[in-house]
Amino acid sequence: MKMALRARLRADSGVAAIAGMRVDWGLRPQWAKLPAVTLTMVAGGRDRLLGGAPDLAAQTVQADCWAQTYAEADALGEAVIAAIAVPATQGGIRFGNASVSGDRDLPEVVSDGVLHRRSIDLIVRWAAE
Repeated sequence: MKMALRARLRADSGVAAIAGMRVDWGLRPQWAKLPAVTLTMVAGGRDRLLGGAPDLAAQTVQADCWAQTYAEADALGEAVIAAIAVPATQGGIRFGNASVSGDRDLPEVVSDGVLHRRSIDLIVRWAAE
């Protein structure tokens, strides 16, 4: 699911127009170009319901959208949300509709100014095909 989600975001025209191919799991290297998106698995798994396991697993993925300006970080966040809001299949993974469970602005003071970050918690629903 991780590689399919990254591929889905990289292939999205709205995300690519802002961040290009700079969508990755883990920490963003300090020297990396901006804007960029870093993804982190926060929580998830398959819930158990009275009728058994649900059709789709639900994972919480934190998407950090980094940019030099607030407006660009905000626009990148909106593009990420739009990219995964609708069901789609990517790399053998069937994604259901995703939703936002949290959204924060987390600017960081760095040696040459401010680095803007919009941090979004996404509930990603998925199943292997």
